[in-house]
Amino acid sequence: SAGANIVLTPHLLAPVTDGNKPNELDIRIAGTYNLGFCAIANQAVTRAFLRWWQGKLERDCVVDFSRGVFVDQSWIDLVPTLFENVQILRHPGYNVAYWNLAQRAFTRTPEGEIRVNNQGLVFFHFSGLNPSNPHAFSKHQNRFTLDTMDKLVAQLALDYCNTVRINGIEKYRSVPYGYGYFQNGSAIPEAMRRHFRENTAFRNKLKESPFSLTPSNANSNVVTTS
Repeated sequence: SAGANIVLTPHLLAPVTDGNKPNELDIRIAGTYNLGFCAIANQAVTRAFLRWWQGKLERDCVVDFSRGVFVDQSWIDLVPTLFENVQILRHPGYNVAYWNLAQRAFTRTPEGEIRVNNQGLVFFHFSGLNPSNPHAFSKHQNRFTLDTMDKLVAQLALDYCNTVRINGIEKYRSVPYGYGYFQNGSAIPEAMRRHFRENTAFRNKLKESPFSLTPSNANSNVVTTS
């Protein structure tokens, strides 16, 4: 990766050959690269990349599979051809997760180092893992459970669960999303959130204080079509 402007890690480094989820089509829909990790150099081209990405995320960081959009991630499929000196990092120890475990073998050296396909484990991505009920390993897949997966990986997951429990996950998971409510405490309807995102005139009208609206006033401003 030395000298690269942008470094991306792909979800997969080998074909998926079983009938379980996620399969290769699921990965295509979600995006070729996983944006739990992205490394960028301080270069003019990377600042241009960040401006471009920011423009996409301002209104299109949503889950809308009919339009080929999956939050921030699917936009990155374009990056290797839009920007110069983008490197795809194929090291199996980066971004290890439920989507690539089937293609990666784990061992531990006598010194205690965990290795993945004979290379050092750098970081593990515990996407979809519920620390309070970890048996399913990830809610986004049906390929493994803690009982059927590699015991070394299962222990990594259990150690992670224990760490986040000690650090107060039950307290913090109960904190409500701060931008999901009007100032009076009423939940913002999904229809209004979508209309605000898609309608420039509506956004401009409310830009001074959009959270001061009441649900009744908000609903009266939302234009729907049948």
